[in-house]
Amino acid sequence: GGRAVRKLKGLVADGGSIVKYPAGTDTNIPAQSLRMIAQLNLPSTQGGAVEDIDLYTLEDEVLWMWGKKLSYEQRQDLPDSAFALIQKKDGERRRRFPIQDCAHARNALQRLPVAEDLSAEERATVKRKAQAKLNSKECKSERAKGGISMEPEELQEEYEKAQAEVERLTSELEDSKTEAERLELDLQAANKNKETIEAEKKAIAEERDGLGKKADELEKQLAELHLTARLEKVKPFLDAEELEEQKEGIDAMPEKSFDMYVASLEAANKSKQGVGPVIIMGEEDSAKISWA
Repeated sequence: GGRAVRKLKGLVADGGSIVKYPAGTDTNIPAQSLRMIAQLNLPSTQGGAVEDIDLYTLEDEVLWMWGKKLSYEQRQDLPDSAFALIQKKDGERRRRFPIQDCAHARNALQRLPVAEDLSAEERATVKRKAQAKLNSKECKSERAKGGISMEPEELQEEYEKAQAEVERLTSELEDSKTEAERLELDLQAANKNKETIEAEKKAIAEERDGLGKKADELEKQLAELHLTARLEKVKPFLDAEELEEQKEGIDAMPEKSFDMYVASLEAANKSKQGVGPVIIMGEEDSAKISWA
């Protein structure tokens, strides 16, 4: 398989023995790394004191290959405070979950969920001490320099924040969609209203044009009536041919000029009858003609 076993129990022997692993076991480490691990020597017991016999894991060996794993001698030199748990069982004293540096504290938290032979209180103790180490100024400084990724708790917190942000943005998106739909309806209503207004404008324009044509017709009729009235006034003094010849001139005359023209026709007609005219001069264009 491509993943390494979590633990290899009972495989600690004298120095020089070779680690072996059963075929087909579930693993968490690439096969190439696992083959390298298989060639490593496990530390031997010294002076009859057995330490972490069943907890010497392949993860420890990976840490060793990464330059993080302490040698057996170095582990022995660590004080009790460098371990998250001091366990006493069956007359044995075991120091478990080293947390002497940030990498091991992180590893302790990662291993805790699958660790065996732990009470709920012991698990809580390991978690508390490992997290306290990771919250130390030393580990925070490492993270600030970009050398170490965030802790699981921090990742979970960031994930929850990101999830909340996604939910907020999703809600805003839905609100935006709703607003867009409302604006679309408003636009459709406005376009419909615009069409109605345009139709009304067209109807008004057509009505205006109709009224204009009607006004022109009425004006024409009025002009014809006006001409007819003038022709009736001069008709007694002119024959049909003269009337036709003077028709346009009579129509174009200003009102005062037409009155004077009618007066002159009357004077000429009375002159034919032997009646002499008396002309009374007044203001310009306002001469009056009376008869003796």
